[in-house]
Amino acid sequence: MSIGLENGLGLLFFLAFGLIYAAWFKRFRAAYGFIWLIFLVAGLAAREVAKAAGWPLSHDLGATALAWLPWNLLLLSWLPMARLPSLVTAAVVFLLTLELVLPLWFEPGVWDGAAGINTLLQRWVPERFASWIIPVEPLVTVLASISFFLRWQMSDRSTELAMSLMATVLLVGVMRPSMLTVVVAGAAGVLFLGVIYTTHRMAFVDALTGLPNRRSLDLTLSSMPRQFAIAMLDIDHFKRINDRFGHDFGDQVLRMVASRVRRVGRFKAFRYGGEEFCLLFLGAERTRNAADVCEEVRAAVEVPPMAFRAPIRPDHKPLKKDRYREKVPSLNVTVSIGLADNSSGQPPDAVIEAADKALYSAKRGGRNKVVVSKK
Repeated sequence: MSIGLENGLGLLFFLAFGLIYAAWFKRFRAAYGFIWLIFLVAGLAAREVAKAAGWPLSHDLGATALAWLPWNLLLLSWLPMARLPSLVTAAVVFLLTLELVLPLWFEPGVWDGAAGINTLLQRWVPERFASWIIPVEPLVTVLASISFFLRWQMSDRSTELAMSLMATVLLVGVMRPSMLTVVVAGAAGVLFLGVIYTTHRMAFVDALTGLPNRRSLDLTLSSMPRQFAIAMLDIDHFKRINDRFGHDFGDQVLRMVASRVRRVGRFKAFRYGGEEFCLLFLGAERTRNAADVCEEVRAAVEVPPMAFRAPIRPDHKPLKKDRYREKVPSLNVTVSIGLADNSSGQPPDAVIEAADKALYSAKRGGRNKVVVSKK
């Protein structure tokens, strides 16, 4: 089993670029995925490369690479996260090299990976049950895909989801070797898009609240419609909350305020920095109703009081809830909001400055209120 020399070299170039890109942005698990794909393609292209070099191979290293692919995916799904380069990287490369080199010292068919287990099962299982045997390769590949998916569910990392999708795509290659070139390219593309998506989130999404960050706001402000309004929102007495309850509690406050702000909608919400958020109203209709919507946001944050997870609360759901209920602090969190629009033709920076001044007026006026700029 092999792929053409031109296709093989093209895939290797694409995979090498993906490996460099993933390593550059410290997506190390994705980088290991690219390493595995590189060795798979190297095995598939080995016969054609050897033929072009004048050293014909008697062994089908492509079939060997495909036979070991399910086990490699399963191992990759539980591989500990490690930086590049590291001892883990060296061990991975050594293992993959061994898989491709060792067959050269054995008779064809001896180093068959999952295919060898299929052969043993056919020998051991009674003949009347032989037709019930499901090939091991797709089963192990499905297990690998599920493992990646479970890790993604537990860790909430989009890289794991991309790896799960990659393993699912490669399952088609395991079942249909004739489509292997297209399948490997598709798997690499899925992994590449996963890395791009993750790096985009790192650049433009606030990790704590899940809202777009200041960089995303700056990008949005660079192309604004004719009419818009900007509201600056600040959590009242946030320093006092941090000092009294600790920074972990403060992080919970930020997340819950962001959640309630997002729930109101009808604007674009951004985390501006610290305990401050920015609400962007785009278009004439939303600009006209901005003050009423800001009042909805203020009320949504204030009521009901926020109940927070107690530090001693167990990870599992307790059978006796009353034991923990009174240990969970409840807090009335309020926000102050300053609102300004560009009715006088001001640029976004000037509107933000006006909204900031209105916010300070709300703070000086007793907090927990919305103040609209007169400019």
